[in-house]
Amino acid sequence: MTGNASYTLSCAGNGTTVAKTATVTVTGGTATVGISANPQGVARNGSSTLSWTSAGVTSCSASGAWTGTKATAGSQSVGPLSQDSTYTLTCSGTAGNAVAMTTITLREAVLSWQAPTKNVDGSALTNLAGYKVYYGNGPRTYTQTVSISGASTLQRTIALTPGTWYFAVSAIDSQGVESAKSGEVSKVVK
Repeated sequence: MTGNASYTLSCAGNGTTVAKTATVTVTGGTATVGISANPQGVARNGSSTLSWTSAGVTSCSASGAWTGTKATAGSQSVGPLSQDSTYTLTCSGTAGNAVAMTTITLREAVLSWQAPTKNVDGSALTNLAGYKVYYGNGPRTYTQTVSISGASTLQRTIALTPGTWYFAVSAIDSQGVESAKSGEVSKVVK
């Protein structure tokens, strides 16, 4: 509620009536802030535009992947982005404080793993030759693969389109024998 309200209290007794009036002024309301990114996901070194609005506040400040004093409404281009980035906007005023945040994700997955040291039978693994990364849009439904040569390569970055992606890795020895797939991990790309 915003505005003025008047209240009158009357008391009667001993043949007289006394009335007192009080006026209450209510200001403000609820502090709100909202922020969004368009697009929510970008390729590495891409950019996005942040847009925000607020109500019941007089000042805003940025934190997280951006900093500084911000207007109570506006937009700003951010980038180039090299990692998933979260933008927080904290606003305050007579109606109180409000906080909002949004995250811009890279449309990629950075996968890393540890080299196996033993064969399934427990013997030492001495002929590790590489790895195979499996990925797709469904759990244990891999539609794409990447072969990686060399036992010392323990990371791969894969560009992705929006959706939920699932990943697993296997090891390959010098005779081409492939291990079972690793446990599965996933990433949502916007």
